[in-house]
Amino acid sequence: MDQFLTSLAPSSLVGFVVGLFLGGVLVGLWVTSRLRPHAQRAEATADELRKQVDQERTVTGSLRDELAAVQQARVAAETRMEDAARQLEEQKALIDHTRHELIGSFQALSGEALKQNNEAFLKLAAVSFESLHVKAEGIWLNATGIHGLVSPCRILFTATMKSCGLCRRSVLANRPTGGVDRRP
Repeated sequence: MDQFLTSLAPSSLVGFVVGLFLGGVLVGLWVTSRLRPHAQRAEATADELRKQVDQERTVTGSLRDELAAVQQARVAAETRMEDAARQLEEQKALIDHTRHELIGSFQALSGEALKQNNEAFLKLAAVSFESLHVKAEGIWLNATGIHGLVSPCRILFTATMKSCGLCRRSVLANRPTGGVDRRP
């Protein structure tokens, strides 16, 4: 290529360079005119994408803030729940302790009351038994006296009933068989 350039005259060389320059400018203008709509669309798309990125950043920032608030609320709720569970366990332990103390107190009081009631009951039973014993002796004496009076009557009544039974059998045995049977 060096030979080609040296064989050309300087004016031809200037014309060649000017031609190359003008061709490059024309090609540049042609390419620019062809690429301008594409570039404008690309620029509009880039602007739209920038706006979407900004919106997404805003949404992401608000979501991060909300997430932080929710996490803080969750931690606070878990802390309250743990405190409530601990207090519940303490209350259960206190109730169990109180229940055992009440059971012990009740057993002691009921034992004492039962002892006192047993002593009072035994004294009352002894007095009542003595009173009943005296009455029973009187009744026994009366029953013995009544038995002495009733015993001969019973013997007489039994003998009378036997006699009546014998009489009745004898009447039934001697009755004629042909008539109406009248049984009492």
